[in-house]
Amino acid sequence: MKKALIITYYWPPSGGGGVQRWLKFAKYMREYGWEPIIFTPENPAFPLQDRSLLKDIPEDLEVIKIPIFEPYRLYSKVTGEKGNIGLIKKKDNNSITERFAKWARANLFIPDPKIFWVKPSVKFLKDYLKNHKVDVIITTGPPHSIHLIALRLKKHIDIPWLADFRDMWSLYDILHHFKPGRRAIVKNTQLELQVYKVAEKVVTITKNTAIDLEELGKREIEVITNGFDENDFRIKEKTSGKFIISHFGLLNTFRNPKLLWDVLEELCVENENFSDSLELRLGGMIDPEVKEDINRKLALSQRTVFYDYLSHKDVIEKYYESSVLLLLLNNTYLGTKFMTGKIFEYLAVNRPIFAIGAIASDASEVLKDTGAGVIKDFQDKDGMKEILTSWFNNKDIPDLDSEKIKKYSRKNLTHNLVDLLESMI
Repeated sequence: MKKALIITYYWPPSGGGGVQRWLKFAKYMREYGWEPIIFTPENPAFPLQDRSLLKDIPEDLEVIKIPIFEPYRLYSKVTGEKGNIGLIKKKDNNSITERFAKWARANLFIPDPKIFWVKPSVKFLKDYLKNHKVDVIITTGPPHSIHLIALRLKKHIDIPWLADFRDMWSLYDILHHFKPGRRAIVKNTQLELQVYKVAEKVVTITKNTAIDLEELGKREIEVITNGFDENDFRIKEKTSGKFIISHFGLLNTFRNPKLLWDVLEELCVENENFSDSLELRLGGMIDPEVKEDINRKLALSQRTVFYDYLSHKDVIEKYYESSVLLLLLNNTYLGTKFMTGKIFEYLAVNRPIFAIGAIASDASEVLKDTGAGVIKDFQDKDGMKEILTSWFNNKDIPDLDSEKIKKYSRKNLTHNLVDLLESMI
């Protein structure tokens, strides 16, 4: 059986969307003749944990772990705040410590604060690979410092390398929120271009992201989207009689649909039946700005339920209880290219998807192709109101094409990955 060394920062019990892409690939690779080997930090500073994902780790999988130094740990001790510098807040803490932390994140820790794991990882893997045959090395970012491990290994060991970009690097909107200086921007771009030059294959998650990366790297970029695992969606459906609109996951200031909150408030005031039926459910890492905006709405705030982080299994159960699944894209340039992995899980649940973001986007194409929902621009208040009113009255409900969603199953996507790996050797 051929072997692939997968170098990833995120691995169970890490929670969130970043862990699932390669966890699910690893789950199904053996069915196509490939044995995954995982290399991951021993003591990572995950902002979220989800032990329910441990069940997806293949039996007897080799998982190699070595320690990592995390600057965030020092930041947490000094500030008393948990988690990473990265959940965007409306009102930044203006203390000297906070300002320095954000400046350091963008200008000292290049490409990111996981950079301290690169040198010890290269040292360890040089010795490991001398004694263990591996057919392909795979790196996945962010954090994009993970790619530098393979970049440096390639100077010593000639093993084909696939670099997977789950998000942008030098064009990443959150990176630019931290206001990196010119030196940092140039350095990030140089490192990124080295990865494009040296890696045998580069993969990303959407067509439009690939177009941007091809222009930057002057090379072909492969696309393997995220998807859904059919085994996660064998849950008995529940109904409550409520009109439940749900969003679970990161909801930062870039995705805050202010006009949607206005629309829901107006519908509650104008339509007593809508008001009595509505329940807005929001869970996960939610920017304080979002909660402030909702809490200013007298009617909506009384019909909103905020959840702390839920396990992946619990989130899927909440999906099935929902009448409408809310898909929020970044209201930035990358909003046309970034496609959150939850869109594919929404498809598996077969609930109407109401997306808010750029009309010309990868997410919009998926919705159109599968018939799973509609997308409205962040400024299209009338369009939002029209759709929600129609769906509440059980009119013009999207008719999903069940055949077209099969290509997004994790098993089929793993088959695509394996075809790519085979072409590399």
